[in-house]
Amino acid sequence: MVADVLVCGWLYALLEGKGPVEGPWWGIVTGTTTGYGDFYPSTTAGRGVAAFLMVSMILLTACLTAQLTAHLIPDPNVFTHEEQEQIKAQLAAVEAKLDALLQQREGSGPPPG
Repeated sequence: MVADVLVCGWLYALLEGKGPVEGPWWGIVTGTTTGYGDFYPSTTAGRGVAAFLMVSMILLTACLTAQLTAHLIPDPNVFTHEEQEQIKAQLAAVEAKLDALLQQREGSGPPPG
């Protein structure tokens, strides 16, 4: 995000004939959508840089927010190792009971009726 602001600010200063201080200032003001209006592009290329900066900052902010949220909010569907081992043991017990019932059914002959 910082590189985006600085590169676009530098391009703005280059394309619009502004000084080394005005370019980064414009980049920060535009990138944060503050928009004081003290500096603004008047050339087509400068407006293209401004449009790119605005859209890219919106997208980068959304991506950063999504990444931070993903790390801060725990996933309730994630099992710990102990929980996985417990589930495997329960599944093995259910399979053993099912095998015993199937063997009992097969050994007892045909069902009555």
